[in-house]
Amino acid sequence: MITVDSIIQDMKTWVENDQIVHPSVWLDQCIKLNVLIGGEHAKLITLESEIARQRYTLLKDQNCPVSRAKAIIEAEPIYAQYRTQKAKITQIEEFIKIAKKYASLKDDELRNQL
Repeated sequence: MITVDSIIQDMKTWVENDQIVHPSVWLDQCIKLNVLIGGEHAKLITLESEIARQRYTLLKDQNCPVSRAKAIIEAEPIYAQYRTQKAKITQIEEFIKIAKKYASLKDDELRNQL
């Protein structure tokens, strides 16, 4: 099964092992990432919602000051998951931008050859 994590891991392995990979393969992987990014956004929304629930509980039920509630939440494992998920989405978006630029360059190259 193709997942965002498996695609990113493959790309990371190529870079770490200094493998030469045809640009069309990179482009294909980025197209797959573009299709799958919706699931990653859904995970981020779920994490944000849970963090908001925790913040609400601290502020409303426990009468915790805002700065203390923020510090408590940022110390929780779910906040680390949230930050990791946000970084993963940013990385995917950068892969997609690079792929778009590559496709544009290839298109220009083909037009100049005609």
